[in-house]
Amino acid sequence: MLRTAATCLFLAIPIWAPAAEAGAPLPGEHTGLVGWYRFVSAATLGKDDSGQHHDASVVDGATWTDRDAGRRSCAVFDGKARLSLPAVARGDFTVALWVKSTAPAQPGAWYNAPPLLDGDVPGDAKDFGAVLLDGRFALGQGQPDAVTSSESRIADGAWRHVAATRDATSGEVRIYVDARLERTATGPTGERSAVTALTIGARPGAGDGFAGRLDDLRIYDRVLSAPELARLAHGPGAVRPLLVRDTRSDTWAGMDALGRSLPEPGSVPARSGKAVGIFYFLWIGRHGPDHVYDLS
Repeated sequence: MLRTAATCLFLAIPIWAPAAEAGAPLPGEHTGLVGWYRFVSAATLGKDDSGQHHDASVVDGATWTDRDAGRRSCAVFDGKARLSLPAVARGDFTVALWVKSTAPAQPGAWYNAPPLLDGDVPGDAKDFGAVLLDGRFALGQGQPDAVTSSESRIADGAWRHVAATRDATSGEVRIYVDARLERTATGPTGERSAVTALTIGARPGAGDGFAGRLDDLRIYDRVLSAPELARLAHGPGAVRPLLVRDTRSDTWAGMDALGRSLPEPGSVPARSGKAVGIFYFLWIGRHGPDHVYDLS
């Protein structure tokens, strides 16, 4: 016989005070946005919704679908298809997008890896590319060659939000996966002046193209902060996938629209006489106590 049980939890947690800068107003999500490819329909696959009119042309059969279980819609790439757009960012920039792929891990040079957003130029040149390298998200640059990769592999068949930021003055590159900073490095400085065009999904006549699905690709001509990237990945208005998560209590976490999250235990002193109550309703269903169904 299958049994179910309902459980109510009430938690009292000391109130914590976030750092002052975390509560500061964030720039609008459109500030510095120079390319925004939402892939909302087959007819508008290359449309730029940034307001800058940097529409991409569809080359070699990139397609669209609204049949992905985790998305409302997305672009589909078969390893040959690509979109071509102007070189909208060459100095400071941020590239952020959702990626889904099961491509096998293949090490090698970044300019031969499957490109997500690519500005590679043949030869020794001041270029760059955001690529899928050895199953990881990476930003490669030329003159001199430098590559910064995520720690985690993202080609796991799940939707992952990835982002790369570049500061042209300092050369600092930051790599984020699902709004988590995974790698910081210093690369070449100055403008990537050799880049005359960008492609999404493949580069003309060289290397392997990207096989998988992309959504909500954004290009900024500035460096986005960690809270801004968290808002893109998790905040209000974000284009989010349907995720199946481990809901055991030791994995609970919270993040607000400004990218602020609860601190680790003991990292912030408790404020005397201050507490917050959280009422949580859980339904423990047919699969037993290890599988909790959130009906709140």
